[in-house]
Amino acid sequence: DGIEGIELFKNKDGYACILVDMKMPRMGGLEFVEKVHAEDPTVVLLVITAYATIDTAVEATKRGAYGYIPKPFTPDEMLLPVRNGLERRALALEAQQLRRERQNRLLELAYERSQSATILNCMTDAVLVVNRERKVVLRNSAAARVLPGLADLSLPAPMSCLPDSLGGLLDETISAGGAPLIVSRDIQLGERSYMVNASPVADQEGEEPRGAVAVLRDI
Repeated sequence: DGIEGIELFKNKDGYACILVDMKMPRMGGLEFVEKVHAEDPTVVLLVITAYATIDTAVEATKRGAYGYIPKPFTPDEMLLPVRNGLERRALALEAQQLRRERQNRLLELAYERSQSATILNCMTDAVLVVNRERKVVLRNSAAARVLPGLADLSLPAPMSCLPDSLGGLLDETISAGGAPLIVSRDIQLGERSYMVNASPVADQEGEEPRGAVAVLRDI
């Protein structure tokens, strides 16, 4: 009966497919489907009924059933929805695994970004990154001190906010293409001189640059 079926389900893991009669003692098939589906939505629940009306099918589906099998049925008529349901369950389990892996990768990425941001902000050298659209997309704390005007701007900020000498160097670096390259130049910012090392940031194919990174060292 339905209550005995619930007890069996709860005491043993690994059920993939359950065929449920619509009319059972103590607990009917629809209530059974609802309870099992609440415990494990991946289980394929097929309702067997001699009352195969549209209303019955709709109600069973609302409560979590994969489908229904009208009586009387042949073995093939029973096995077909079972196979289809198990295939759907396998896809659902695979999708769950992919979501878990994606979530883990996102957590790892968030940790790496946080770690990278901490490292950048601990550097005494100023670091700037601009994208191919000539916008500043990253600056560390040292860059905010070296370029106070940039510190007050929200990112991304137009590269025109940089001093001409620095902006011209970054523009030249991006225009040079994706080939490995480091451009070094001394520039004057206010009363201080900086050794600037700039390099293009290449895309995955190593061809078109995605932007440029510059490191400014107070000399």
